[in-house]
Amino acid sequence: MTDLSPPPPPPIQHPPEWVGILDPDERIVWHGAPDTAFDIKEVAVWRLAFMVIWTGTVIYLMFEDIRDGSFVWTFLLLFLGIGLWGIRRSILEATLERRRSYYTLTTKRAFIAQTGKKKSLKSYPIDADTMLNFDGEDPGTILFDKEEWHDADGDTHFKDVGFKKVFDARTVYRHLRDVQTGAVE
Repeated sequence: MTDLSPPPPPPIQHPPEWVGILDPDERIVWHGAPDTAFDIKEVAVWRLAFMVIWTGTVIYLMFEDIRDGSFVWTFLLLFLGIGLWGIRRSILEATLERRRSYYTLTTKRAFIAQTGKKKSLKSYPIDADTMLNFDGEDPGTILFDKEEWHDADGDTHFKDVGFKKVFDARTVYRHLRDVQTGAVE
């Protein structure tokens, strides 16, 4: 008797840069990058307010010192630099982080890659227990996890993790739902 069943599917060919990272039965469903445009809504307002007051105070002290004929103002340049750096960071931190981010969705996991000085590749399982949160915008943000981190005082904080400001976000959300429900193989 002859077996008429179809032959087994060929093994999945992963792109070379993904060999050793993806499981043998895992394949890439979607990959992309976030919108890199500046967004005023992402400015850290309280930190910005503090750094503007800090910088203004330093500038005032520097001018007072210069007027008095002292050279202590040169020491205050360090604090002026700290203030200007803090203002820049408050305004641009989220935008610069997105410019170094790349996203990939596979049949099992979501990957977030960061380039630059702090290179990283983190994966997050997407399964039936994963809580998806989509903001409904385009470019939109789809959150699927939280990361715990501790500040210098040892206080615990949580940071939302997901695909932030991706174009065609509804399609990406649909892919995530398909992976979550097992509709993608």
